[in-house]
Amino acid sequence: MALSFKNSKNSIEKLSTEHIDKSIMPTVLAEKGIDTLQEVFTRSDKYEWYNNYSDENFSIVDDNKNISVNEKQLNLTQEVNSQFIPFELSRYYDGIDLMEMSFRVHYVNAEGGEHYSTPINVTYSENKIRFGWLVDEYATALEGDLKFEIVANGTNEKGQNYIWKTRPNGKVNILKSLSGNGVIKPDEDWYTQFVTLIDGKVNEARQAAKEAKTSADNAQSSANRAQGVVDGAKDEILQQVTGSLNEQLTTALLNYYTKQQVDNLIKNIDLTEALKEVNDKIDKIDGLAKFKVEYDDTTKTIKFYNGEDLIKSITINTDPSTQWVSSYNKIVDEKVKTGTDAVKQELATFKTKTEQDLAAIHKDVDGLPETLNTQYYKKPETDALLNKKASTESVEGIKNEVSVMKSSVQQMEGNVTALSGDVTRIEDIVNKINEKPSNTYEATYVDNVFSLLENGEVKNQFTIVGGGGSGADSTTITIERITPESLVVLLDALTNIEFNFTSVDSAGDTTGNATATWKVGNTKVATSTVIQGKNSFDITPHLKIGANTIRMTVTDSFGTVSAKTWTITVVEFKIESNFDDTLFYSDEVIFRYTPYGNISKQIVFKLDGQQIATIGTSVTGRQMTQTIPKKPHGAHLLEVYMTAEINQQSVKSNSIFKDIIYIEPTNNTPVIGCSISKFEVKQYNTYNIKYVVYDPEHNPSTITLYENEKLLSTLKVDRTGQTWSYKSASTGAKNFKNQMP
Repeated sequence: MALSFKNSKNSIEKLSTEHIDKSIMPTVLAEKGIDTLQEVFTRSDKYEWYNNYSDENFSIVDDNKNISVNEKQLNLTQEVNSQFIPFELSRYYDGIDLMEMSFRVHYVNAEGGEHYSTPINVTYSENKIRFGWLVDEYATALEGDLKFEIVANGTNEKGQNYIWKTRPNGKVNILKSLSGNGVIKPDEDWYTQFVTLIDGKVNEARQAAKEAKTSADNAQSSANRAQGVVDGAKDEILQQVTGSLNEQLTTALLNYYTKQQVDNLIKNIDLTEALKEVNDKIDKIDGLAKFKVEYDDTTKTIKFYNGEDLIKSITINTDPSTQWVSSYNKIVDEKVKTGTDAVKQELATFKTKTEQDLAAIHKDVDGLPETLNTQYYKKPETDALLNKKASTESVEGIKNEVSVMKSSVQQMEGNVTALSGDVTRIEDIVNKINEKPSNTYEATYVDNVFSLLENGEVKNQFTIVGGGGSGADSTTITIERITPESLVVLLDALTNIEFNFTSVDSAGDTTGNATATWKVGNTKVATSTVIQGKNSFDITPHLKIGANTIRMTVTDSFGTVSAKTWTITVVEFKIESNFDDTLFYSDEVIFRYTPYGNISKQIVFKLDGQQIATIGTSVTGRQMTQTIPKKPHGAHLLEVYMTAEINQQSVKSNSIFKDIIYIEPTNNTPVIGCSISKFEVKQYNTYNIKYVVYDPEHNPSTITLYENEKLLSTLKVDRTGQTWSYKSASTGAKNFKNQMP
């Protein structure tokens, strides 16, 4: 039995007071059920979180990928989101951190129908991962065993596809819930009893109301009488308190003068004699009124006077002493020496360098006349000789002919290049002739069943009705592809195979639903139910990089079989960039990006919808750069994507959108940058809209968020990247905007 943290702490403190050998302490703690090392789990923001769901009965995934479902987990049909099944598994497998992947629960019901569910409440510690499976209505639609496995999808460090799965031995038993055939209709006796019961209850309610009214009237009379008593007591107490208070105040004020009495006393006081004595004393004080100072510059003398009387005379000697002069001269000489030494050193270096340069110049200049005569031609004589040998008109003619020949050569180079491209394409076609081997067909007829085999697989199968008016009915299956037979898709892109299906018997009536078996190569990957009409099947989880041969074999309710194949080529063709568009730029921008796809491709750059550059390259997995030109003040949307030709089909990669903010120092117009122009999100799910605000005059700035012109919130934001976490409460198209008031 597990202990709480508080009980574990108390147990440890109790053990610490006992005389126990420290070497056996972990064993003792373990025997008492105390965790000696508790892991701390952190909540993951990648998955939906519900505060109200919790369950400590974990189902465990061991290191061999076996799922041990906790026996306390119980599910009933028709339940919807009422069962929360928690799981715990190791975080690392073969060094791969599964928290970097995306988890899903893949389940199959008792009739073979399958579906996927995304975990909720995902947490992780240093070594473990925990999450919950919220069982939805698809999983509880049918009673019986619900088998499931846990799948983690993602890419490894090289960008290659990564799929991790548990063993498909997880199983939950779905019990049948209570269901009936309608509400039981009451008979007349039941109705009579019900009416009698209701009448009795009504009479009881009336009697209770009557008694309550009487009690209320009595209470009102008592309240009125009590109010009269209170009012009388209040008046009596007020009179008594007032009389007593007046008497006490009169007695207390007998020892104090009134204001009028004080004013009369002050008016009769004579201060003449007292003030005369004070004035006499003041007159005898000279103070600073007669104090003065004089300075004689000739004699360097300061004299202090009180009126005309000399108080003090001081002579100032300004001649410095011999000791002071000697000390001062030493300081000055040292500073002069320090300054002149540095100047002398610089002058000596400059002198040496100047002398070397002058020597080199003299060497060149001294021999200049001889050099001109021996190594150069005089211009007049040279021009005359050239004009004699070849006139200007002849030279211009030759230049024109050379230009024509150059143009012809360039045209020929273009023709050769185009011809080379044609030859290359022809070689590719020729080389691919034998890539797909020819099909081998075989027909068999056993027990009235005709089978057409393609490469050993049943392509079509039907029953041939015998003669004599007996024999089983025959059916005709028609499968029409909607998805082309050959298809090129990008890695991780959703790939649905669509087709039309009909099956009719000899009378022309439809035979109902059929069962489809799906194979990728020679491996069976799934079964599905096929309905009459349009069908769609998600083949994405079963595809790998390269060519995939998909074979669907359909068997109708009469046992007739038909098959169709598709070839789907999966290519890793994507572009990534960690460019930070939350920063502000005032000049050209260096945009860094990384293309993926080991083929020749074109990288297209568009700014504000206008194409500004196209780069051809075969580079894959290596960072490249592109210079984006300076633009006016404001936000400018950059789109970057790749195009290529794969198996004679044009493909386009994902697009990178970055809203680049250009700033002009003298422009005070606010700017809002947001690279998200449109998005899709499921109802009640959260989508993070990232944006940044630049207001030259305010930081933080005030911003308002709107949905369909409805104000959602007003915020104060700084100039760093911001996130608007939007949760959709309804379906349909919506318009969003963030603006500054």
